[in-house]
Amino acid sequence: MPGPVAAPAPAAVHRRGRLAVRLERRGSRTVVAADEVAFPAGTVRLTDGDGDGLRELQITSPSGGLLAGDRLDTIVEAGAGTSVSLVTQGATRVYRARDGAPASGGDPPALASTGDPRDHPADANGGPASDHASAGRADPTVLDTSIAVAARARVEWVPHHLMPYADAAVHQRTTIDVAASGALLAWESVAAGRSARGERFGWRRLDTRLRISRDGRPLLQDGADLGPGGEPFDGADLVSTVVVVLPDPAASSASAARGLADDLADALADRPGVLGSASAPDDALVVARVLARDAPALYGALHAVRVRARAVLELPAPGRPVA
Repeated sequence: MPGPVAAPAPAAVHRRGRLAVRLERRGSRTVVAADEVAFPAGTVRLTDGDGDGLRELQITSPSGGLLAGDRLDTIVEAGAGTSVSLVTQGATRVYRARDGAPASGGDPPALASTGDPRDHPADANGGPASDHASAGRADPTVLDTSIAVAARARVEWVPHHLMPYADAAVHQRTTIDVAASGALLAWESVAAGRSARGERFGWRRLDTRLRISRDGRPLLQDGADLGPGGEPFDGADLVSTVVVVLPDPAASSASAARGLADDLADALADRPGVLGSASAPDDALVVARVLARDAPALYGALHAVRVRARAVLELPAPGRPVA
């Protein structure tokens, strides 16, 4: 008599979330002209925020976190003359990856921003980075964000930090294009893990890319591709990259960018629990990097940066910090 037949393992459920929003200026106000939402993305809420005069689009997620194999696409089109602050409701939690078969072809999932050779790191022998490649095949979570800033628009992309849990595999891509007369303040932050639980750099893979362009011309390409272990944050719990794109490059832009970079560096130098600096690699671009011992220190530093950047972008001072 044949033995019992094992039940097949349940198929992995991969959720494809999508949030697409088009913003328009009507009169003196920025409004949602069209939106499309698919779970695990949440509802779109455009509010007056903290009453500082800049409208706030709150990006919500009712799921509490992203699972292995989930993909979340976020697409925002900020139309001509709009002004908006794009915020998330809290940290983006990414849970552990399942062991499983490779994706089709044995490679990580194709993303809209692939094609750059830096998306496919090589090992010392010139071949694929085997440790990272194998980690990327274990049901990675994909976060793909695309933001378009039209003429005369002012946009903040100021999400809470990414929190990869132990054994998580994350591919994050953020692409932002800014029109010549548009302006941008953006930051993206990553935590070392749940440090209080001893989960420092316990992920399988963290692969992030941030790309900023002006009318299609590349301004900034930044990112990291990290495997588990080590101490890439030099003892800090969080790291953040801040980008400011100034409007209408002109003869005075170089001094404006350098002045803002110096101002941000001075502000970061005075913050407790923070190591940070800033520079102006382009006449219309300022970039800062911030290392922080904990979330309160990070968001205090980012608020100081935000206050100074808004003044240069001729936006009202923020009424409250992102926290």
